[in-house]
Amino acid sequence: VYISIENAEVTGIEQSYEATGAAIEPEPVVTLDGNALKKDTDYTVSYKDNVSSGTATVEITGTGKYEGKITVSFEILKK
Repeated sequence: VYISIENAEVTGIEQSYEATGAAIEPEPVVTLDGNALKKDTDYTVSYKDNVSSGTATVEITGTGKYEGKITVSFEILKK
């Protein structure tokens, strides 16, 4: 039986970042029922549209005994 991460709390991602010309990859902290989950053991992280100004997304996908996805958006602001 897999455990859904869809109700996990995600912190560590700011609402906006200033564009740097490089990929912006904030590191999420994922907590489920008071327990911190481990990146690359309990979940993987991928990024989309995270270089230029506009809306970028972080997708957190459960792995191992976890399943489901969480998508968190953030803004990239022009310099």
